[in-house]
Amino acid sequence: MLYLDMEKLITDIKSFLIKHQTFISNNSQKISILFQISAYNDVVEYYKRRNFVIKPKNLINGEFRYKQTPTGHPHNFSYFSILKSYKKQNYEFYIYNNIAVESGISKGIFVCPDIVIANVDSICYLYDKEYYFNGLKKYAYIENKNLQSFCEVKHYTPFPELLISFIGLLQELTNDIYKNKRNNTQLKHLAPSLILSGEHTRPTRQMAQILEKRYRINIFDGLFVKRSKIKSIQYHHATVGTK
Repeated sequence: MLYLDMEKLITDIKSFLIKHQTFISNNSQKISILFQISAYNDVVEYYKRRNFVIKPKNLINGEFRYKQTPTGHPHNFSYFSILKSYKKQNYEFYIYNNIAVESGISKGIFVCPDIVIANVDSICYLYDKEYYFNGLKKYAYIENKNLQSFCEVKHYTPFPELLISFIGLLQELTNDIYKNKRNNTQLKHLAPSLILSGEHTRPTRQMAQILEKRYRINIFDGLFVKRSKIKSIQYHHATVGTK
C-alpha cells in the first residue's frame, strides 16, 4: 500500500509538533517527503516513550523547519534534542534529518541517511575545492565516531535489492555489522533501521527476518498501515548501546 491521504499525513505532523509547542514552517507537497517527516517524528516519539526528555532545537521564527533534502546547511534547520539520566549522569543526543556522516571505514567518504542520531554539537566542516563548491562553501558532516544510530526512510514496497542496499549502507557507517553483539548498557538507542511505507511480500518478509537475525537492525514495513511500529513500546525493537 503506497497511498495515504496527504492531508491526514500533514495533520499528523502538525499534531506532533503542537505537542512539542512548535509548528511546521516548510510544508512539502511530496508524499515521499511527508512520509520521511512522519517517520522522523515517530523516531523522536520512540525516545519520548522510553523516558527521554524531548526538546525541539534551532527553531526558525518560532517554527520547526525540517531539513527535507541533503542540500542546505544544517544550522538553517531544526532538530530534536533527546536527554536521559543514567547512573547520575546526563546523556544528550541530537536527532537530525538528512545530514552527512563520514564513513566508518574510509576517510573522505560521506553518505547522508534520512535520520541520524548523533552526539551533541558534533557537526564538522570540510573546505575542499576538490570536493565541494571549489572550497568556497563549507561542507557540513558528522564524524563517524559521533554517530549513534541512523534510519533510512523509503516510500516503497520492499524488494530484495532495496534490503541489500541498506546492508551496504550499514556496513559503510558502522564497520562492525557482523559482530551483532548485545550491549548491556541501560541507555540504548534504536538500532539502525530501514523504514518502508509498503508491506512485505512473503519472499521479502522472509529475507527481512533473516537479515534482522544476522545484524542488529530493524526493518519496519507497512508504515502507512501500522503507524505505531516504530514508537510502540509493545513492538520488538533491536537496540544498540551508547558508544
